[in-house]
Amino acid sequence: MITGLGVTVLALTLQQGSVGGVVRDSVDLEPVAYARVTVFADGAEAREAVSDRYGAFVVAGVRSGSGRIEVAGLGYELWTLEYTVPPPDPLRVLARRSPLELEPVVVEGHGRSGDPLSMSPGTFVIDTAFVRLQPVVLETDVLRAAAVSASASAASDWTSIPRIRGATSGGTPVLLDGVRLFNPFHVGGFLSAFNAEAIQRVTVMTGSGGDSQAIGSLSGAFDIVTRDGARDRFRAGGSVGLASVRFAAEGPIGAATSYLVDGRRSYVDLFTGGLARVGLIERGLPYSFGDVHAKLTRDLGGVRRLSLTGYLNGEGLDSRPGDEAVLNAASGRTVRTDWGNGAVVAHYRDRMGSETLIDVTVGHSRFSGDYAVFGWNTAGADTSAVLRAGMREYRAEALVAHHRGSATVEAGLQATRFAAEYRGHGRPDGDPMDLFGPLHLDPEQTRIAGHANVRLALMWGLSARTGLRADYFVGTATTRWLANLRLLLLGPNPFENAVLLDPGSRALASGTARGIEASWSWADPGRASVAGSYRWAQASRTIGEDTYTPRFHRDHEAELAVGLERGASTWSVRLSARSGQPTTPVVALLPFAGYKSPDSDLKVIIDNVLHLSGAYNSARLPSYFRIDVGWRSAKEISWFGGGTLAPYVSVANLFSLPNVVGVFHDWDDGTTTRFYPPQLPMFPFFGLEFRF
Repeated sequence: MITGLGVTVLALTLQQGSVGGVVRDSVDLEPVAYARVTVFADGAEAREAVSDRYGAFVVAGVRSGSGRIEVAGLGYELWTLEYTVPPPDPLRVLARRSPLELEPVVVEGHGRSGDPLSMSPGTFVIDTAFVRLQPVVLETDVLRAAAVSASASAASDWTSIPRIRGATSGGTPVLLDGVRLFNPFHVGGFLSAFNAEAIQRVTVMTGSGGDSQAIGSLSGAFDIVTRDGARDRFRAGGSVGLASVRFAAEGPIGAATSYLVDGRRSYVDLFTGGLARVGLIERGLPYSFGDVHAKLTRDLGGVRRLSLTGYLNGEGLDSRPGDEAVLNAASGRTVRTDWGNGAVVAHYRDRMGSETLIDVTVGHSRFSGDYAVFGWNTAGADTSAVLRAGMREYRAEALVAHHRGSATVEAGLQATRFAAEYRGHGRPDGDPMDLFGPLHLDPEQTRIAGHANVRLALMWGLSARTGLRADYFVGTATTRWLANLRLLLLGPNPFENAVLLDPGSRALASGTARGIEASWSWADPGRASVAGSYRWAQASRTIGEDTYTPRFHRDHEAELAVGLERGASTWSVRLSARSGQPTTPVVALLPFAGYKSPDSDLKVIIDNVLHLSGAYNSARLPSYFRIDVGWRSAKEISWFGGGTLAPYVSVANLFSLPNVVGVFHDWDDGTTTRFYPPQLPMFPFFGLEFRF
């Protein structure tokens, strides 16, 4: 009996095979990620799979004989194929966008492949269609929308890149097509350094999810994937906003290759400089940023593909006076600084057998910058502090995904080499107004890692996942459980600590974090979408005998984003409610005066107030609540062969609520006053996006 059962099982196994291929948009032939592929074989249980970031899929355990294949993607019509024998060659699925009947107008669907949660279980996926259903803050920003996720939290309104589960920005990597960018933002963090026209989606990877094990960060990461260029014809798009202009061009090269080139340039310096030249303002703002990105993709048949990505950005500020009249009237410090990122990535995808996909990624990224502080606004004077920084990372990774029955096994091997050099020439007296003192650091680090995870599809749409990662840092001890952290000593006044110090001045520390996260989303393409999240969490750091809550941590956070589409217009609302951040209380103010003496460094007699503080971060700022609203409308035009113009208008912090970012204390004539600096006030933004 046992022998007969074994023979039957073996026979059924030998009769099973797999179905694989690539899902593409039928118009521009872009890969469609996270489309659900279901194979209904006669007399057998249905088998399912989800296309990956490049549109590739493998459905394993398909019984031989006749059946039907269905491919479903959000915003696409159902694609079906009847067969008598499972297709032995890779399928090329061309998904057609769903037309939406709205009164007498026919509007094409947005081409979305899923909502933020259903597209990739265990992570939060944000595509550009979801981003355009959010109110705009200055300009369309793919990373600012990530704060809708329960795991991501913005430190303040001035930061576009949220932190994942309370980690510092340095501990939350941002990857572009598989390689890390060291400085992924502009305007001091207000804008992310990515052109929305080039991004296909952003995945918020949390520390506990199986996908994040490919990153190796304790707190997770932001994984940014750029689009392939259109393969049907030449296309162009971009936008004009309050701060910058963006442009992108894409199209085919032959039958199997596509390109995408995009760039962005701010014009704050040009605009304010023009106003200064005609006498409308005293002087312009000498600040600018820009970035350029290019991608070349070649299809090699089936799921095989090769892509090359290049990225470069730059940013600079020179606040020294430009003419003698302003120079003589000016006082205080000036700076001259410029910095930028660069990255190049090569990715190759292939198929091994019928059930295994392999990805190989090789990349390099770098950062360089110069920062100089001048004393007393003199354009030609000696600098009081200079910093030159450079960082480089080389990365190679091989990832294998094997599909067998209802299980998927992924395994990867990574090698990373990091090198940096910091040279600082600061004031040795430790002036608190300087960001750094004298320093010379040239750290290097090699990291080798292996990771694997198993995903198993269960009944009723449920799934289970488990994984393991091992890291080896050559010559260095490391941590995975918030132990052996290197943090700055608190000192008598943490706000006066230098940003860059020798690592020997940091102390060993530890930390804890726990909480509950819940996210929900729903989408009816072309009509409405809702996404929300709630998080309760507690976090702490311990340095010596001091235990405190991290400065930007919030115990409770709730987000809700609603988008309503009516005809060619989209109305959006976003609500944020958060508990207050910790702050260090001031328990007393002591006024004092400093007087000149023969051996004093004081140049003048000064009056000041000494702040006596309580326990570090032991008090709480007021709670936070904000409502943003937005509107955009797409209008068909016939220019340049046809296209769309989409003006947008939004209002941030609709009721101008004073969501504070800190508290300051002042003393005047024996009276103590508190001042709560507000965050972003009620402010309108507008712009125009176009695509031809």
